[in-house]
Amino acid sequence: MTFFKTHSRPRLPLKTLLKGGKPVSIEFDRLNPGIDNIRYDVHLSPAFRSVAAKLIFNEIVSAARAQDRVDTGSPSERADLRNSFKRTCQDVLLAGIRLAKDFKENQIDLLAQVALHKFLMWEIRDRFNALCGHFKESIRETERPHAFNASENIRLKQALSDIFKNRQAILYAVSKEVFQRVQEVQQDPVGKYRESVFGADARLPEHLFNNPLLFVDASPDDTFMISEYLLFGRRYEDANRYEALIDLVKQLLISCDRDAGDNGTHLLQDPESLLDEWIADPENIHRLFNTQTSLDRATPPTAQEHSKDERFHWKQRTVTQKQLLHFFYRRFKKLGLISIVCASYEIKQGFSEYCPPLTPQAVLQFVVNPKYRDATLDRLKRLSRAENRIYSKKGLRKMVKQVRRLRRHQKEAYLLQYLQDLSRYHRDLKNAVRVREAMEAIHLVTEDKTLNLSRENNLLYAFLLPEEETVEMRPVINHVVLKADVRGSTEIVRQMKHKGLNPASFFSLNFFDPINQLLETYEAQKVFIEGDAIILTLLERAQAAKHLFTVARACGLAMDILSVVQRCNSRSKKAGLPVIEIGIGISFQAGPPTYLFDGERRIMISPAINEAHSLCRCDKQVIHGWEGKPQYNLVIFETETTHRNSGQGIDPFMIYNVNGIALDAGGFRKLSHEIDLQALDCKIPEFAPHRLRLHMGRFLNPLGIKRTLVVREAPFSTQWGRRGAAMPDLDRVYYEICTYPPVLAWAEKILS
Repeated sequence: MTFFKTHSRPRLPLKTLLKGGKPVSIEFDRLNPGIDNIRYDVHLSPAFRSVAAKLIFNEIVSAARAQDRVDTGSPSERADLRNSFKRTCQDVLLAGIRLAKDFKENQIDLLAQVALHKFLMWEIRDRFNALCGHFKESIRETERPHAFNASENIRLKQALSDIFKNRQAILYAVSKEVFQRVQEVQQDPVGKYRESVFGADARLPEHLFNNPLLFVDASPDDTFMISEYLLFGRRYEDANRYEALIDLVKQLLISCDRDAGDNGTHLLQDPESLLDEWIADPENIHRLFNTQTSLDRATPPTAQEHSKDERFHWKQRTVTQKQLLHFFYRRFKKLGLISIVCASYEIKQGFSEYCPPLTPQAVLQFVVNPKYRDATLDRLKRLSRAENRIYSKKGLRKMVKQVRRLRRHQKEAYLLQYLQDLSRYHRDLKNAVRVREAMEAIHLVTEDKTLNLSRENNLLYAFLLPEEETVEMRPVINHVVLKADVRGSTEIVRQMKHKGLNPASFFSLNFFDPINQLLETYEAQKVFIEGDAIILTLLERAQAAKHLFTVARACGLAMDILSVVQRCNSRSKKAGLPVIEIGIGISFQAGPPTYLFDGERRIMISPAINEAHSLCRCDKQVIHGWEGKPQYNLVIFETETTHRNSGQGIDPFMIYNVNGIALDAGGFRKLSHEIDLQALDCKIPEFAPHRLRLHMGRFLNPLGIKRTLVVREAPFSTQWGRRGAAMPDLDRVYYEICTYPPVLAWAEKILS
């Protein structure tokens, strides 16, 4: 019974169909470019790279059938190598997921996957060249006078020639094997862990990297194309040219759009672009043309399996699918494509008998185009005489007969397969372009100098094995700068020289050396020494719990610096030497610092350096304009003059900082997240007659000792000097880390 007219054109809900078109996205736009400001710096585990290189070399030797020439180890050693590759590959991919989780950025996970596959693609070609180099060296050995061996030389040259001739096949076989091993690792446990962190959508489709077009060079030959996909025409007028076939499928689908207006207009914007992505999914071709699934649902084994309406829907869909397949068949036949479609599959079994000397394209043309047959047979006849080899005509003529004998339903089955293979090639070609572009955007860093520069500037994405990771390799996420500046150093130097004393050794023993002894304890780094000042930095790294208390550690370090300097001052007083007074400024900066390299010397750049410098200073106008000694070690003033000059690059405040520790506002906010600070408005009679605003808390120093930290919050003052006391400006506040014994003793009681 016929359910449709063979000449009818089916009507499709194109708007609904196009919803399935969704390209794979590979973007790194939210990540930081590397040191060249173009590509993304990636460092893969050295252990993984070493294991992968050995495994790939063994696979290339096996694919080239050169085991008798190159030792690849015993079977147990090769099995151990495969297991090591699986383990190290898994660890690298898991490192990518963990780093992406820490930074809440799944593009880091994507970067790790693309970088790993880029390395493998490079290494496969590099190891192929290494095998060729091995054969060349062996050939040179046989040509040396003391070890000349003509027969061995000929055999080696022939083996090397065969390897070069089969380059594409070797690269394909090894790439397929290695990438399949990676895909197995991606499934479990890597895939499950990725889904648990980022959801099911984070898993890339398997075909993205298991893509035959990535396994070979950019221009694959006809043998590869007929084995993996289809043979496409090369000339512009060829009806089976790839671009022409894609355009044809688009036009035929658009012409069947049931939502199109009478004038051919469409409700969709740019339907061809949407169809381009839709065609790149072979499942869509299956849903559109394959009637078997619809027929199975329309006629289930039991009537209860589907309702009557559902069975009717699937029957109607079966009719539409048959109509669409017949419609495509007629159009392909009209363009002379059906014979090419059928021949593309009928020649697959026998073409290798004639290739070489013929090409797969020549065999295809022999089958579909009678005018090429005599010329092809004459060529084979000449080659038979020249090569003393018989090329039978029977195989070629058999292919022609097989295509002629095909019935209509067989041709339609071939057409359906042809459309699916066209869709698969379309998808893989688009994905290969996307993956290669993504790989071009990645810089695989191995050179030590580049590695250090990228890592120091926090531009390096390192995916290492657990045993390779150290705290220093983890990315810096924030940093603190501490600057300690000596007050009146010029006068101290003058006095000591006048007395015939050595100021250089005095400052070393009483300032620089005591501070240097504290650096290792607090894991602080010296940025540089600036005359009578020292600048330090403390780095906060990802995944390191103790490095999350960066500001608290900086405050503890500042308190200890003041303490050791004061102890040195006690000895200096007894010896009749000058005492050292300092001012300390602490500034927090979100994000990593920037580093420049002058040869081996590292130069740090950060806004926190300028801020710490501003906080640690002591303005002479304040010292000269103040009667007596201020009550606090740190007081910050705001004046009319500084207000007027604030837009001219001058600090909009003046500071008195003698043995004080100033913390910037960003540092205080960070500190309040690091430790539990209790805010109290209190009065401490033995210290000050007025009320104080204090923030108190405790933290563990690097030695595991609990320390009490007290921050005094005070408003900026608006005047100073002989005529009046400082007046508060309640709109602005500053923060001082207290080292006053009465305040610390009072805080200990409160916290206890």
